[in-house]
Amino acid sequence: MDDHAVDEFKKSLDERGEQQVRRILERGAFNPQRTRIAEAWLDELEDTRHARSMRESLQIAKSANAAAWTAAIAAIIAIPIAIVAIVISYLALG
Repeated sequence: MDDHAVDEFKKSLDERGEQQVRRILERGAFNPQRTRIAEAWLDELEDTRHARSMRESLQIAKSANAAAWTAAIAAIIAIPIAIVAIVISYLALG
């Protein structure tokens, strides 16, 4: 199968979609060469899906890290304010 034929076959896989290609493979309806190409195509889809998931997970982790730093800074700012409030309260009562 030449490169053009492989490209055309992959295009037909794209048109069929993942689920239909999996069903065709389960039935053994492709010849051995097309089966290898279809399995490689499915592997590429899975790799793409995994890479996208990893990017999304990394973005979530970065957002959580930023939120944690924001909370830590807010806590650091709140400590002296609380101390001042305690001192004022003590002086007001005394």
